[in-house]
Amino acid sequence: MSIGPTTPIGGPVPIDPRDPIRAVDPKTSLPPIQDRIDISEAGKLLADAMSIEAVRAERIQEIRKSIEAGTLETPQRVEGALRRFLEQNRDVLSA
Repeated sequence: MSIGPTTPIGGPVPIDPRDPIRAVDPKTSLPPIQDRIDISEAGKLLADAMSIEAVRAERIQEIRKSIEAGTLETPQRVEGALRRFLEQNRDVLSA
């Protein structure tokens, strides 16, 4: 088996113990790395939604109580929900 030459180009070279260790000059060192975070639009909306969690939890409890009491689905609410649905989906339904 042949290891080949031990020159800097051809392979490993011995360590020179006489080579002094040089300190890094802070004036010539690289600039500090700047971290950056990009938040998507969906992430921003989610963060906004999470910030109003207490209000939402309160509203959810109100709705649950209305469902249990049977007072949530009134004819006026059903009609209003159906009207909004039809308005929002007019293009799809007319095609």
